[in-house]
Amino acid sequence: MTIATLSPDQYPPEGQEFFASYSEKYGEENPDPYAIYGYETMALALDAIERSQTGEKADVVKALFETKDRPSVLGTYSIDANGDTTLTDYGIYAIKDGELVFDKTIKAK
Repeated sequence: MTIATLSPDQYPPEGQEFFASYSEKYGEENPDPYAIYGYETMALALDAIERSQTGEKADVVKALFETKDRPSVLGTYSIDANGDTTLTDYGIYAIKDGELVFDKTIKAK
């Protein structure tokens, strides 16, 4: 099966550090893989608010859409005209011995 999340060791060093810090702080050996997306979403929102210079909704939205080559825990990405990221990595998972396990990373076209 394909999922937008990767194995923690497949993220760049900043992402791997995020999972290590999360595990240490919350005592969770296997954090929910979507936690990293929530973290980056808030980091992007705060960055867009700061870059907006006013905090006004229209200015924040404009700043969000102007996001280009943002380094992050997910890797470097931009926001496209549709509001999507330019990230293209998806995880392929398999069931082995009744458990969901990461198999490999693929890039969407």
